[in-house]
Amino acid sequence: MVLLAAFVLLISSICVLLMALFAIRRESSLFLSWGAIAFVSLDSLGLVILPFLNLNLPYLQDTYVVYEKLDGRIMSVYINHIFSHFVIHVFVALVLLALVVLNVKRSNFFMINKTSSVNFFGRLVLVLVGFFGSYFFFKYFIFGPGLKLLVAVRIFFSNPIEAVTARSLAWNLIKPGQGSFGVSVVSYNFLPFLAVLVALSNYKSKRFFVLCWMAFLVLSLLFALQTYQKAPLAFVVLIYTIILYLGIRFNKMRKNLYIMDEGKSNNKFVIIVFVLGVILGVGLYVVNFGLSFKNSILSLFGRIFLVPVNTESFWFLVYPEFHEFLGLKRAIHTNMDVIRTTAYLATGDIFSANASFVATGWSGLGFWGVAISGGLVIFYLALLDILIRNKPVSVRMISVYTTLPALFFLVSGTFADFVFKGGLVPLLVLLSVGTKKYKSCLRK
Repeated sequence: MVLLAAFVLLISSICVLLMALFAIRRESSLFLSWGAIAFVSLDSLGLVILPFLNLNLPYLQDTYVVYEKLDGRIMSVYINHIFSHFVIHVFVALVLLALVVLNVKRSNFFMINKTSSVNFFGRLVLVLVGFFGSYFFFKYFIFGPGLKLLVAVRIFFSNPIEAVTARSLAWNLIKPGQGSFGVSVVSYNFLPFLAVLVALSNYKSKRFFVLCWMAFLVLSLLFALQTYQKAPLAFVVLIYTIILYLGIRFNKMRKNLYIMDEGKSNNKFVIIVFVLGVILGVGLYVVNFGLSFKNSILSLFGRIFLVPVNTESFWFLVYPEFHEFLGLKRAIHTNMDVIRTTAYLATGDIFSANASFVATGWSGLGFWGVAISGGLVIFYLALLDILIRNKPVSVRMISVYTTLPALFFLVSGTFADFVFKGGLVPLLVLLSVGTKKYKSCLRK
């Protein structure tokens, strides 16, 4: 039964991957396709092999694996877990099929803008960003614990226990109402959005762009560093590296009236982002956890491909057997109390059992919760696919690529986590940058 269930999920995962790659090639879907690839690669395929592995990572000794012994009730938990992923696969496949069938011919021009490309909505966002950004930064760093945490920040630790302890002590200083959530939205979304607008602008001086980029990068790093976590730091470095690379590249193409081959650029740039992510991830494990290079590589790939789905299984084990379903609200968004309670009920220890939108959806309303939570993610990504049509190639590329780092939050957080941790950037860009003021250069 276990082998059959795992085999069915494997076939389903392969089908979704093939459909996503086909949709990317046809340019019918970019956001949903990359989201599907990330979900299947980082979550579903891990669920296929999890029961057959001994999950013992260098930074997680004696890890509790729910599916280590698939007997009795644990078997039903595994089946529920697999079927929840299958529900998401079906939803994704249907929406991808609709996007392919309804595909409208994409824009065939590269951005060469002689005037401002920001529309009225974009200008309104700029005003709001300036006001709320200043408010939340002052509230959190001056009147809250932000500056105290930032001054005491440590990146180098001798072992994982020391690093996790420091993180836990930092969390204890943060209370509701101090502005932590507001400044996180500004750091993850609004500041990268501003950097993207500068990258898309017809700036004359490369120095001007680099200085603006550095200013936004430093402000985002201020928040990322004081979280004492690796993921925020990796996200900030990745997204700003993407913006810097594309911003300089676009400027060169505008000056030379160069016509971009978007298809070749896609393949090459995805590889660059992946390699950069691996290097950055390994480096953070070496520096932050004090692990050797070999153990850092093992820890990184285990953390990416196996830990999320194993943590996800805790939620399927607990609800509704040890705790009743939490309701619609918690299917869409959860909090630290629920996360730690779930970890305690599943393992007897209290820790941050962050899990994907599938797990939190299940904790809310079972399969209905999975359908609702997954439906929101799929609808949002499909909406971005619709908004991106008839946009210049430069806008398409930078909005898609700046979304890639945020996709990792889908396997360790809710739909709301994804949106507020970088997922808003492409929506803000696509709504703020118009096409009326662009001069076009047709492809040959």
